[in-house]
Amino acid sequence: MSREEVSKLPKEILDFGYPVQIYDGFYLGPKSMEDLDGSEMFNHSCSPNAGVRGQNVLVARRHILFGEEICFDYETTDTEDMYFECKCKSSNCRGMIDGNSWKKLEFQIQNEGYLSWYILDKINKLNRIAQTDSTKSEYLTS
Repeated sequence: MSREEVSKLPKEILDFGYPVQIYDGFYLGPKSMEDLDGSEMFNHSCSPNAGVRGQNVLVARRHILFGEEICFDYETTDTEDMYFECKCKSSNCRGMIDGNSWKKLEFQIQNEGYLSWYILDKINKLNRIAQTDSTKSEYLTS
């Protein structure tokens, strides 16, 4: 779905934290409550037991106990239109989730192997820009 299509979704779907971002301005998720499958609903955690592989495949990051809630870090897939106070209560809870954690090296290291292709692409672009800026600075100062 495009950002415009998402803006027209019923409030009930948006309340579930849907849809999941898959690229700048593009999202994956149900278009109606009838399309919402209970197996697709996962809560956020700053210490998740599941993570993303590829673009949108959810995998276990560790052994998950029977009856344990499956959760993943929303910022491993989303960078837009996300801003909420986190209440996961994990020891490393970031407090506010704003879609910008992917820019931090510590976050990238903690979530290595569990970042969507979209996020990895954004990190690579950011690193190329930083490298180019660094090269320009070296050239100007030498």
